[in-house]
Amino acid sequence: MNTYARSLCAIAALTAAVAEVKADTVDVQFKAFGAGQSVRVTAAGQTHYLFAGQLRNQMINGTGAGAGLAGEVITYLADVNQRPTTDTINFRVTPPEDVLTPAIGSFKAEALRELYTFADGRERASDVDSSFAAAFQLAVWEIVYDFDSESGGGSLDIDTGNFTAQARKGAPLSGAIRKQLAGFFNAALSMGPTTSTLYGLFNESAPDQLVFDQVMQAVPMPGAGVLGLAGLGAIASRRRRR
Repeated sequence: MNTYARSLCAIAALTAAVAEVKADTVDVQFKAFGAGQSVRVTAAGQTHYLFAGQLRNQMINGTGAGAGLAGEVITYLADVNQRPTTDTINFRVTPPEDVLTPAIGSFKAEALRELYTFADGRERASDVDSSFAAAFQLAVWEIVYDFDSESGGGSLDIDTGNFTAQARKGAPLSGAIRKQLAGFFNAALSMGPTTSTLYGLFNESAPDQLVFDQVMQAVPMPGAGVLGLAGLGAIASRRRRR
């Protein structure tokens, strides 16, 4: 194998190593529930008794886009079919379009971005009202499981459709939650330019979650410069041999 071929192999190996190191992942351990309320929800014909509100997680070992996730981070569930556990679980950090199986897609993801932009950080505040946090989580689930591009706002209804919600014992949701939901649904329908970058946490065996960009730090792309220098070195080596 000549020097040029060996250099190309070295670049390929380095590229693979950088890609592996920069995989967008983070280890997540659920610690406790934050603000919110217990509810009864029905999604796709199945009834679940869940906590609607903040999840307080401890995050470590983030790589790639997940490198900005560290310490206690507030998330909300995208999934109603799986429960958070105290096990430390490795999640892939994805665009929100890619959470759940099958993935929710761009239409619902854009509505979720509008929702987070409207909330403006209150959803993850330590002193947020429990009704606000519960309504925010219910709005997330309603968008994920029920929002329809053809029906538009008509599909955002907590009492009908593929997703419905009640208080824990089947009573109607409180007036405070319903008032918050109305504002959240209006925000989701705006579909204008958003200032939020929303991420999903995806794992096929654990509940998928959503995390807002203000806890995500800008992560430089290490490896690009190294690869560029390696490439230049290979070219220079080849030219010297001519």
